[in-house]
Amino acid sequence: MDYQSNTEYVFIPFSYNDERVFLPLVRKVEDSGLWDPVQDKFAYLLKYVANKMDSNNRENCQCFHFILKDSSRERCGLGGAEDWFLTERKHSFGGNKERIRFQIMGTQLFCFSSTVGILAFQLRMERDDPFWISHALYHLKKVSRAYVFQESLGGEARTTLTEMAGRILKEYETASPVELFYFADPIQARANVLTFLEVHSQEDYRKELFYLRHCYGERFPYFEDRKAEEKEIANYTTNVTWGVTSEALVALACPDNGQEDFVRKRFYNNFNTEYLFMYVLLLHQKFVLYLFLTRIDMKTCDNLESLEKYRRELYAFETNFVFSRVTEVPQYRDLYDKVVEAFALDKMYQDVREPLVSLRELRREAVEKERDKREDKVNKALLLLSILSVFSALTDSYHAAEEICGLLHVDNAVRAVQVVVILAIFVVGFFVLKNLVGNKKENSEE
Repeated sequence: MDYQSNTEYVFIPFSYNDERVFLPLVRKVEDSGLWDPVQDKFAYLLKYVANKMDSNNRENCQCFHFILKDSSRERCGLGGAEDWFLTERKHSFGGNKERIRFQIMGTQLFCFSSTVGILAFQLRMERDDPFWISHALYHLKKVSRAYVFQESLGGEARTTLTEMAGRILKEYETASPVELFYFADPIQARANVLTFLEVHSQEDYRKELFYLRHCYGERFPYFEDRKAEEKEIANYTTNVTWGVTSEALVALACPDNGQEDFVRKRFYNNFNTEYLFMYVLLLHQKFVLYLFLTRIDMKTCDNLESLEKYRRELYAFETNFVFSRVTEVPQYRDLYDKVVEAFALDKMYQDVREPLVSLRELRREAVEKERDKREDKVNKALLLLSILSVFSALTDSYHAAEEICGLLHVDNAVRAVQVVVILAIFVVGFFVLKNLVGNKKENSEE
């Protein structure tokens, strides 16, 4: 990848309706002829992570990665590789009103088996000034409201990054309907941003990172917040300083501090591969959690079958995509943890797992109902046996009284004995039946 002094990725999430569509959707992308498949090779990711992204193993691959061909750009409304875009509106910066000028250097597509995918536009800003880039991203990350046009077309055919993404993905709606920013009002959608910027050497970059990691425009007043900076700014080498928030991840690289070759070749390459993919993995986690929270409601929480399906989908997602550690390399590991914290993923998982409390309760109620049904059947059987026992006892006692009285030669007392025995059996049977019916009523009331 050719070195650029600034590179910005803007991410557009989308969802498709069924995980069974995953491989047909991938085949549709492959057969369209618009994309080049990417066989990612990760030097720093652990194997149990990297193996799930191995597109050579199609049956087990959980994410397919594609890059839009240069020959497909015009068809997708992105212009040529050298074309510039301008914002329709002029925005105030440094006391002047001017349009933001940028290039779309490339487009990447990440198709996950979770029914969530990510489209990434790689941009290059006209200027390398960190404050101007932050000002530009403040507007451009509002991807449904920032209207832009191709400079060579002279202001005609205005569009937005969301509309561009929609046109690109429309090619595949025969495989599945696609919904952009399914978790929010699309008009108010704000995209996540990953930024690389070459900067000159100076004592620190706190002010630059204040604006860049929040994508603030210049009207936001700068203030120091040491507590936030400790969590959101990291230095792993003398050449690179990172900033992270829930909306952006920023790498400021300074070749002036030495190792120019490292910064402009090795690190820049890693930024566009290892770091990019690590960030996409975490974005994917966040977007899938949003999807779970969007789908769940009280109706679902009261339905055992729906909750069981929810549990299975959540378990499959956590098995395939949720990793507490993705690498043993300290700077990658620490940065990964910082993004996890910035996205508040742990808190979101608590919300997502909350419906499983309802699942446990519904399961308990189902078990109790099944137990009550079994007990009811047993009681009915006992009742029938009791009734049969009464008749059997009546018959046996009738004949027994005759035989005993016959042996004793007291024929006149036979009828009296039989009546007494029969009455006694009826009394005992009455109390037995009464107890059985009483127990049944108590169980039903519980």
